Amino acid sequence: MPVWLVPHAGSYRELLAAAFCLGVAGTTFPVGIRYVSRWTPAARQGGALGVYGLGNVGQSAVVFLGPLAAAAIGWQSVFRLPRVVLERRGDELIAVGMELRPEA
Repeated sequence: MPVWLVPHAGSYRELLAAAFCLGVAGTTFPVGIRYVSRWTPAARQGGALGVYGLGNVGQSAVVFLGPLAAAAIGWQSVFRLPRVVLERRGDELIAVGMELRPEA
């Protein structure tokens, strides 16, 4: 997970590799816009694209608030907090998936 790699980067090369992975993840937004547009009927595309776009609220907040948080708590901590949140959400998703799994 690139978010975990950034504060643990021991060299500039490792930091660039982690930043590259974060950038690749960021490029999925325009791809997703295309899929949402294709899979949603024309009459519902506005609402569907609005819901899809809500996912970028966090990214926008990070761009504006990240430097302030880094100055207050240190840049490593700015990356550690999202990592913890993402890990917990992933655990919740796995738990729900296991409950909904059909019996074999």
